[in-house]
Amino acid sequence: MSITERFITHDVENQVPALGPCNAFLTDVALREGTAREGAAWAEADLAAFGAFAGGEMMELGFAANENKPKLKSFDRGGERLDEVDFHPAYHRLMQLGMEQLQRLNRANAGNANNVDSVDQAPPEYDHRQNLRTGFWE
Repeated sequence: MSITERFITHDVENQVPALGPCNAFLTDVALREGTAREGAAWAEADLAAFGAFAGGEMMELGFAANENKPKLKSFDRGGERLDEVDFHPAYHRLMQLGMEQLQRLNRANAGNANNVDSVDQAPPEYDHRQNLRTGFWE
């Protein structure tokens, strides 16, 4: 028996494996089933692309942001009040990515509303775009 083996006390078997890079959409069975059931199968390619992004770069940035908490600077070295918060660059990158995705979703929603308008025979006073905008966030 080697020295390393002598200090092994037990095997931990009741823990999930460490979360690594993955496709957050393709690995979420409930989300995929709900997407298909609710008639959003048209968006599966975009969702799969975003899922790879969310389970890769965004997850790594999230870990980095969580490990490097914001730091409050109340005063400068001369004693003057600052009240500044320094964020790790991962926070800024996550915010930037979030805004880019929000803009992309808004464009996709507007495009989908235009597609609905072009094939639907609803009365002219019925505004699909408004329903898509409000329904998406509620």
